[in-house]
Amino acid sequence: MNFIATLLVTNLLNFSPTDTNQYQLLVGSYTKKGNPGIEVYSVNAVTGKPSLLYTKENANASQVKNETLLVTNLRCEYLFNPIGIDIINPRLGWNIKLSGEKELKGIRQTAYQILVASSKKLLEDNIGDLADSKKVFSDKQTHIAYEDLAGDLNNVKPLKSEMRCFWKVRVWTVSNTGNENASEWSEPSMWSMGLLSQQDWQAKWIGLEDSTKTTDPNDENRRLPAPMLRREFNLQKKAIRATAYVGGLGFFDLYINGKLSSDNLMNPALTGYDKRILYVTFDVTSQLKNGDNAIGIIL
Repeated sequence: MNFIATLLVTNLLNFSPTDTNQYQLLVGSYTKKGNPGIEVYSVNAVTGKPSLLYTKENANASQVKNETLLVTNLRCEYLFNPIGIDIINPRLGWNIKLSGEKELKGIRQTAYQILVASSKKLLEDNIGDLADSKKVFSDKQTHIAYEDLAGDLNNVKPLKSEMRCFWKVRVWTVSNTGNENASEWSEPSMWSMGLLSQQDWQAKWIGLEDSTKTTDPNDENRRLPAPMLRREFNLQKKAIRATAYVGGLGFFDLYINGKLSSDNLMNPALTGYDKRILYVTFDVTSQLKNGDNAIGIIL
């Protein structure tokens, strides 16, 4: 084996919570049946004992000199940064990989820690004021319910309507050689809560003409030809956060200042309107401006 790269990594392989040793990551090259490859070894700087961490065929050392364990694809209810989640106990998930690689071989997750904060600043400071799972020994990477983050500590705050939740994850893994590897914190992700109770809805139904003389959503007379509704309003200051919750009996298009608020079409999904009416959540903060604004909708 010809070692052609050496990287010094502090606490990359964290055998115990109190271990402060330093480790070396050695990248070695080899040739097998005429094909080049690389092997990555972790070496304890105190004992000098090497352990095989990673192997890749048809590659060279420059491809892995900067590879580290990453936590990616953070999802809430299978979605990336979703808004308007109306599940009181949403489920979280993620993937792990080496930087620059699509999959891991011979490495599995052994533990994770999740922080959930009410602001980006708190999350950057590693403060989970909404939830802090601490270190949980588990190989689960999906279907981790928010309430389960409490564990035995009972330190999870209940989620409320329109609440924004910023979160991140770090994991511990073990290789087929038995060495443990601790990742850095993932990039932050977020989700926001929708309207969780009937009392949260303050709006009134609009769009049905009085001349139809019916309020029954299943009556054929309610089917009007795509009415267009519009209202102007004025903002004295720049909007910090603006969210539109729109429910309709059939499809609609929402416009803010003459532009579609989303590239999603045919919202919301069809249901039996006498039993269930769906709504869609839009973050329209960036579409609003100081001064005069207009909101329009085509039903």
